[in-house]
Amino acid sequence: MKIQVKDDKRLVRDSGTFAILNTDSGAINTHNLKMNQLAREKTRDDEINKINDDISEIKSMIAQLIKRN
Repeated sequence: MKIQVKDDKRLVRDSGTFAILNTDSGAINTHNLKMNQLAREKTRDDEINKINDDISEIKSMIAQLIKRN
């Protein structure tokens, strides 16, 4: 059963878990879009860091090859 939270029609309390739930679908959609964007940005940042690590490793290998010759 859901119980209306005082002073905010967007919020209800679940009587079983006592959790407060947001019923504003627009706010929920906005939040989900932002979370998806943050996840994509984190993935992109991780990929960029991996590429930077790979470039550093390649530069190190080239420097070793140059020293040998």
